[in-house]
Amino acid sequence: MANENKTKTAKIMTLPLPQILDEVEAAAADARRAADEARQAGIDAAEGVRRAVGEELRRIEAIADEVKALALVIASSLHTAATDIHTQASTMKQ
Repeated sequence: MANENKTKTAKIMTLPLPQILDEVEAAAADARRAADEARQAGIDAAEGVRRAVGEELRRIEAIADEVKALALVIASSLHTAATDIHTQASTMKQ
């Protein structure tokens, strides 16, 4: 690896300056493209996560609504049962 770098450095040093600058500009353009692609991949991944979380939240909200409705039914049933027991107890006392 070190030898390879020395060879590349020696090769670059033999090139005319305009050619070196062209290669640097091309490498910089490649780096910018890679950065843009990475940024877009990150944006796409974040959007996918946002959608998945939104779907999960909607599912959880639906479950919570169902639990609330069942709790109201249970509370109503308990109230009715307590009223019936109270009525029966009152009737038995008489």
